[in-house]
Amino acid sequence: YPLHHRETAIEAENQTCDAAGFIGEEDGGDRGDLVDRGEAPERSGGLDEGDSQWLWRATDERRTLPSRLGAASRGSVDARWDVATTRGVHEDGGRMDERTFRAVVASVLVGAFALAVIVAVAVLLPRSPVPTPNAAVTTSLPPLPTPSIAPTRILGPELRASVIGVGQIPRGGASGNTLVLQFLEVGVDAIPSAAGSFRVTLTDGAGNGSTVGFVGTPSVQAPGSLGATVARLGPNALLVSIRGSDPNNVELLSIRGLGIGASATAALGALRIHLDRFSGSLVTGAESSSLPPGTVVANP
Repeated sequence: YPLHHRETAIEAENQTCDAAGFIGEEDGGDRGDLVDRGEAPERSGGLDEGDSQWLWRATDERRTLPSRLGAASRGSVDARWDVATTRGVHEDGGRMDERTFRAVVASVLVGAFALAVIVAVAVLLPRSPVPTPNAAVTTSLPPLPTPSIAPTRILGPELRASVIGVGQIPRGGASGNTLVLQFLEVGVDAIPSAAGSFRVTLTDGAGNGSTVGFVGTPSVQAPGSLGATVARLGPNALLVSIRGSDPNNVELLSIRGLGIGASATAALGALRIHLDRFSGSLVTGAESSSLPPGTVVANP
């Protein structure tokens, strides 16, 4: 049962025992033995009235002590023992003793102090600096190929040929020197920067080159990067040559200053200019290899 109940009961037992001992000593031991046996003492002439009252009170205390101790364990000790008689009052709503109250207050103060220390440490301690990432990043990827400055050449015909014709040519006569042959590079990088050449041949409608031919003096108009030239190979044939090209620009080559003459035996009808024998940097040729420069008509 509760501690203060037990302490109160022990104190009462001690008082009762002291009282019983006192009575035995006063009466030479016989009365004390009587009290120990729990028997009621007999009145005698050797005891006065005061002694008799003490004897009966001590006997009553020794006899009723066990029942009072059991009542204290159940929370119902008599008011003479200065003990609460209701268990619920002590356990649920009784007053807290001073020692317990001080222990609770001390625990609360210690917890608050520990919390304050933790907060102060978290606020006052310097934060660790964030490491600065290394600017140099090493990569395991293979290096990319270095792009070529010169554009990649597209394979295929390098020239686009066209002609400005001379119109009608009478048999046994000749046209004016108005013939223009043009050769345009098909792309900025179509012609490699190297030497090359091709041949230009004129025939009549029957494919005979001996009855027609070029008249006049040919001239070349072209960018200096081409280094173009033209030369006669015969009455009806020319050789066009270049020494290089500009890989960053589309280039145009023109041949001017020529006309066409036809003999009295030339076949009537459209004339043809053929492009062949492409070599060197012009080996892939032209998109069109046959051009109509004019028509032979009968002499009126």
